[in-house]
Amino acid sequence: HPQAIVLWAKEVSYFAFGYLVWRSYRTAPRVFLRVALLAMLPTLCFGLFQVFTTARGSYGISPLGHESSPASSGMIYFGCAMVIFLYGVSGRHATALRALLVVSLVLLVATGSKLAVLGAVTFFGAYLLLDVLHRRTGASLKRLAWFAISTTTALSAAVALAWSGYVPKALTRYRGFADPLTTLADRGIWWKLKWIDGPIDMIAGAGYSAGHLSGGAFSYGMAMDNQVLYYLVRGGAIGLLMYGLLCLAVFVALPARSDGGRVLRALVVSYVSMGLGGEVLQLSIFGNVFWMVVGLCLCGVTGTSTQTSAAVR
Repeated sequence: HPQAIVLWAKEVSYFAFGYLVWRSYRTAPRVFLRVALLAMLPTLCFGLFQVFTTARGSYGISPLGHESSPASSGMIYFGCAMVIFLYGVSGRHATALRALLVVSLVLLVATGSKLAVLGAVTFFGAYLLLDVLHRRTGASLKRLAWFAISTTTALSAAVALAWSGYVPKALTRYRGFADPLTTLADRGIWWKLKWIDGPIDMIAGAGYSAGHLSGGAFSYGMAMDNQVLYYLVRGGAIGLLMYGLLCLAVFVALPARSDGGRVLRALVVSYVSMGLGGEVLQLSIFGNVFWMVVGLCLCGVTGTSTQTSAAVR
């Protein structure tokens, strides 16, 4: 379908954004992060306003313009958290930055976005685990244990309170985390494998139009709700192989001993995890955040300092 070119152009634009971040700020990446920090403050303030008044989103709070999409709402706050994390919370404004990090994560949970919460938990969890494996210190192990306990406690408490009626029922959406395999199996998406029709589709895929045509109209929303399924249907075995190579390339782009290398590895783990619930690399906010973080890490924003490590202390 001719309109499918828009989907291809969107994916290219995300990569282009990451390239421009790297190209423009490769000698001063913290300038970009400083501007991003200032730009996101109104979004955080508006989220806090909703916490104490009325939530505007489908399931919980939402930034302006994203009321109908909990996934994009959650990803905006996850993106804010990653910007703060990359900037680091050491130095003169450490207390304020730590507070902003906590606020962004609380707002993320309040959106009711399972995808973004899963992404945040796996991103920070993977980073801390890699930090333990690299440093092998009691302090790093203590941070990982604290993260695991606090995350489990917070999500459990949120679901329990939601069932009790003390907080928005949207938080009950996270109860699926207790039985992830059943949740994934019952998602009702696997019938879409029938769109692979014939040996050519198995090798090269059914193209971008698959799942977007309905009654002659073309839809630009998610059609697969799973990243592996997306590449398998759209690109066949070749597409799935390219996806695997992309993840591998980002995973090993920087040495594991550097902060930047651990951030990129955690980023891949996070996006592969979120890919269980959506074609995240094709969604605008998710795709732009992914390539932005890649670009910043390649700039060396984390590789030559200890500020990123300090963000989780």
